[in-house]
Amino acid sequence: MKIIMPAVAFALLVVASSAFAAVIYPGESAFLGAISPGFYLEEFSGWTVGAPIPDVTGPITDVNFGPGNGYAWHAHSLNGSLFSNTGALSTALADEASLLITFTGLPVTAMGGIFTFTDSYEQVLEGNFTLTLNDGTLISQEGSHFIGFTSTEPLTSMIFTTNGTGDLAWPQLDHFYIGAALPPSSVPEPTTFILLAAGIGGLALLKTRRRSR
Repeated sequence: MKIIMPAVAFALLVVASSAFAAVIYPGESAFLGAISPGFYLEEFSGWTVGAPIPDVTGPITDVNFGPGNGYAWHAHSLNGSLFSNTGALSTALADEASLLITFTGLPVTAMGGIFTFTDSYEQVLEGNFTLTLNDGTLISQEGSHFIGFTSTEPLTSMIFTTNGTGDLAWPQLDHFYIGAALPPSSVPEPTTFILLAAGIGGLALLKTRRRSR
């Protein structure tokens, strides 16, 4: 489902952060060194365009996931309805579309996934999107990459929003981890706490054609 593409430059900016002390991991390997065993990984295995979330029987705005190892989460489309892509969760509407993720099982202090947005053919768009955590941390990112977080306090929700660039842009989520962060003393230092970087290789999703709208 996920294909590693050639490295592309990106920049990640923490616009605001609160006393929760969320730590940001710009790659999956660093994140896996910070999350405890027994996490829940959602791969959206077996998902195809329009199934299991159809787009012909009326809007579906809410879907529950899990539980897995005691962790569970809920997806809600803030601006329309949800949509199932090939091995990924998306929305049926584009341009400023938002996914609200809330955690409904065990307390979550570690979270990560591949965040991207695509055009109507499910081709990855290079542009800007934001992730807003319930603690007030606001992340602005260019491109399509894995990004993970750990926090000293439970993460209860996240909003994933594409920022319109003139093209139709659908938010898309894949390879999504939730779990518990390892104690700080046992976690290797991340590359940086507040990251302003360029030229770091990222993960991108190569998807099949989206159904015409």
